[in-house]
Amino acid sequence: MNQVLAGVLSFLVVVAGVAAANLMFDRKTGHYISRKVGHISGGVAALFMVLWMDFWPAFGLASGAALGLVLLRAWRPRSLRGIGGTGRPHAYAEVTTPWRYP
Repeated sequence: MNQVLAGVLSFLVVVAGVAAANLMFDRKTGHYISRKVGHISGGVAALFMVLWMDFWPAFGLASGAALGLVLLRAWRPRSLRGIGGTGRPHAYAEVTTPWRYP
């Protein structure tokens, strides 16, 4: 598979996962379930990168995605409501830990 196509596919999987998790959260699905959608989409995107991309493009894409999540959390915290830790301020293993929802 082409490097660019694999990168775009990985990016779209992550965006679709965040959007689906937010939709599930808005429809009052349990937060523990909507978070799993984010986990699965991140894992699938990582698998795509490992299987179809060279190291440096995959590293750049993964770093960009992590930075994007941090920036979204800083400036638009409600955009990560389906995957963020709204009920677990003590969970330090999350990208969203330093900030709380308004």
